[in-house]
Amino acid sequence: SLVDSREKNYPIWGIKDPLLNLIFNKVLSYLPLELKLIIIWRDREEITESIAKAIGYTDPNTFNPLVDLHLQKINEIKDISFIPIFQTTYNQFIKNDTENEIKRLAEFIGVEFKQSAVDFISNTSDVQPDIQISLPDLELA
Repeated sequence: SLVDSREKNYPIWGIKDPLLNLIFNKVLSYLPLELKLIIIWRDREEITESIAKAIGYTDPNTFNPLVDLHLQKINEIKDISFIPIFQTTYNQFIKNDTENEIKRLAEFIGVEFKQSAVDFISNTSDVQPDIQISLPDLELA
């Protein structure tokens, strides 16, 4: 399978897709048993604004039903007891305490902390607030 192939070449890897939570229970059986989940909570209004901005809508309220479903599914996922979960908030991770949050994340994942990951987020978050957090210098791949 695609997951087996990816895991063979990269023992530590990740995916970031906010909508993955809508089908998480269906894909869970295909994921490695050592799965770790990272949840970065955002304010509901920020989520709707981010979706609207990403696809060019001017009225973020259009997406309220999708955001409600998104938050419901995340709450269901975080209650799955056998999956280790790292949780933080967007403001804490990106704006307020990036270095300590990346240190916590590196420890959670089991990789070495590198200051360049903090620098990457600090330099990118002002330019593009809806960044995909790839943490390239944590040597995840």
